[in-house]
Amino acid sequence: MVAVWLAVITIYTTCDDLTMEKQRLLRLLVLGSLLLGGCATFMHAESMPGATPNLPELPKLNQEQSIRDDIARSEEAIALSARDMAEIATQCADCATMLSEVADDAQTRLTVSGGMWEPWEGQQSGQFLPHPADVGEAPTTPKGLVGYMMGSAVAQLNDIVTYGSPDASTLSSLLAGRIASALTLAKLYDVDVNEAVENLPKEALATSVSPTEISQSGVEANEMHRAQSDVEDSIGEKALFEYDCLTTALGRSSLVRQHSDIETTLRMSLIERSQKLVEAVQSDSRSIRCMPSTSDSGEFMTQLVGTDLTLIESPDSRLRSLAREFLIDDVRTWNRVGEVPKVTPGMTEG
Repeated sequence: MVAVWLAVITIYTTCDDLTMEKQRLLRLLVLGSLLLGGCATFMHAESMPGATPNLPELPKLNQEQSIRDDIARSEEAIALSARDMAEIATQCADCATMLSEVADDAQTRLTVSGGMWEPWEGQQSGQFLPHPADVGEAPTTPKGLVGYMMGSAVAQLNDIVTYGSPDASTLSSLLAGRIASALTLAKLYDVDVNEAVENLPKEALATSVSPTEISQSGVEANEMHRAQSDVEDSIGEKALFEYDCLTTALGRSSLVRQHSDIETTLRMSLIERSQKLVEAVQSDSRSIRCMPSTSDSGEFMTQLVGTDLTLIESPDSRLRSLAREFLIDDVRTWNRVGEVPKVTPGMTEG
């Protein structure tokens, strides 16, 4: 097109019949057309593949959303690796079955968590929209996978303890399910769980949650502090009562009859955690001891882990820290004496 217009300019500007004014106007007309053509070409190029238009920024997640997304992404990675391992475990039927169960349980926990973050869900995504990073890979060796499952669960529990979450109980229960699944897999492959976690590179267990600053007026801060103190006392005292009740229930539980070797250890653990809670809440309003509601070992452990999950909802990070400690210990104990639910242990319907 440019060559054609230049030829036109050359022909008409050399004609003697055209006046100088007409020649000037003709040049302006041709140059204007060229400029418009260039703009159109530029606009067209911007829409062509390979062009880089102005992109919207990826929305930022708050702490609660980051915790939930970290949990979901870890479950996705676990499910993928466990499924790959199951497919190649052709020489060990029990191994293949267990790995398939690990993958299925991780997939269920992923669904219960709400799934991975989709920033453009329900919108026309388009190829130029930014997307979250791809899901990282979990190890595909028994020891590596056990370490990743256990280590990532503890790291994400630490985030719940540090930052809190309105869904702390549900999310912690999912992580308890992951821990139970890791312990069961470790038992099959005779893996030392602590060693498996220690052998993982630190970056494999990194989380995406970052601190944020919250500014409040003095009045708002005082009111929030009073309300928080009331909630702390309520949750702490409720947990204290429940642990006390479970100490009483332990003596007539079928758990002790079936596993007498752990009675002393578990009883001392319950007494010790009650003492820790009294120190943390700085009050003890227990006036009566409860009557045990069940003697079934499975129900006993469900109540025990359920109390841990109640305590982790506390707005006080000290109580959440104790809850994390109790939860991990109780899932380990439950794994020794029976089969732990692999999705949301300690959660009951209703």
